[in-house]
Formats: sequence, C-alpha cells, structure tokens
Amino acid sequence: MPRVSHVMLSITAVAVAFAVQPVQAQEAEPTPAFNDPAALAVLPIAEADRAGATILGYEDGGLVTLRESDGAFICMADNPSTDGFKVLCYHKSLAPYMERGRELRVGGITGKANMEQRWEEIEAGELDKIGRAHV
Repeated sequence: MPRVSHVMLSITAVAVAFAVQPVQAQEAEPTPAFNDPAALAVLPIAEADRAGATILGYEDGGLVTLRESDGAFICMADNPSTDGFKVLCYHKSLAPYMERGRELRVGGITGKANMEQRWEEIEAGELDKIGRAHV
C-alpha cells in the first residue's frame, strides 16, 4: 500500500475513533415546569435577575400581577388563550409605555398604529421617552 494511503487510512481511523467515543454525561440544568407561568415568564432575562422580577400573567382572560417585586424587570407570562408561546421582559422604566400600548390595543389600536400613537404622545410630552407618564 502506498505511503499516502497509509496516512489517509490512519487519519480516517483516528477521526472515526473520536466520532464514536461515548458522550460524557453532563449535569442537566433544571428546566422550569411547563405549568408554571412565572418560571417560564422570566426565561428571557439573566438568571441573576429572575428572582427579583415582577411577573404579570393571565387569569380569567385578564392581565394580573402574579408576583410584585422591586427588581429591575417586569416579565409577562404567556397568554394561554392565544396561539403559540410568547413571554417577554422589559425594564421597569418602560412600564408606563408598555401599559399605554396595552390600553391602545384594548381600544382597537394595534401594530404599527399602536407604536406611532405612543411616539406621538412622547413627542407631545404626554409620555416620556423612557416611559414615565407626565402628570
């Protein structure tokens, strides 16, 4: 067998040997229970911030506070009455901005029009850019 063939055969054998090595068992990180909206709601933020987040969720079709906290984030649990899965978190300084968006949606203003309405309110001084409502 030519020398090049021996080298290629050896390289192939080593590659196959590495490919079939047993995978070392790794300790799996615990995952939140699928029936715990609060545990799922905080997944978008860093683990260090999760315990301090305020969590909003849905009960009887309405938005409620599942956990009040003084942490930096507000997280929204998935709405079980809608298709798909959606959770989100935002900094607490955006709370009035986000609340206004929900108010507009209830009033039938959705999508791009919803965002444009809020920006118009910001420009008019009715809603601060970082979310604080003006009195």
